[in-house]
Amino acid sequence: DSEVRDLLKAASDHSPRGGALVTLLYYTGARISEALGANSEDLSYDQGLRVLTVQRKGGHEAKLVLPPQVLTALTAYQGHTVALGQQVALTDQKQTPLFTTRSGTRWGASAAAQTISRIARNAGIHGKVSPHTLRHTHITHALDAGAPLHDVQDSVGHRSPTTTQRYKV
Repeated sequence: DSEVRDLLKAASDHSPRGGALVTLLYYTGARISEALGANSEDLSYDQGLRVLTVQRKGGHEAKLVLPPQVLTALTAYQGHTVALGQQVALTDQKQTPLFTTRSGTRWGASAAAQTISRIARNAGIHGKVSPHTLRHTHITHALDAGAPLHDVQDSVGHRSPTTTQRYKV
């Protein structure tokens, strides 16, 4: 989808942090609260795959497998934050928010949503683009590509397959 390619490029051009967040949300279907609630020590390996452990709705824990595109974007963000002297690292063992502001505090959902909207405008995308738009697009593209419904349902943390099916429009 050309809009997704344009959005990912605009996010990468905007900033390492914006690129990492947009890439993570699109490729994993994570909720904004899951991404922004994650800490650097939530990045690990599971069965040889790089994963991010997130807190789902209802306090459930889930491991999101990170595709290469997400790892590349997170690595670029990590390098940027290290250059700025911030303590965000893919291997950090401290309780450090994965996504931070310039002052090192956890990036808030409202500010992140505004950044995503700005990136979408920069990409020439008309209409509202929110963090949930990226989740919706992830689910729709996965189902359209033939991913089994139960796999998509599990990957995004839906309790009911009906919820996941509603995204395929």
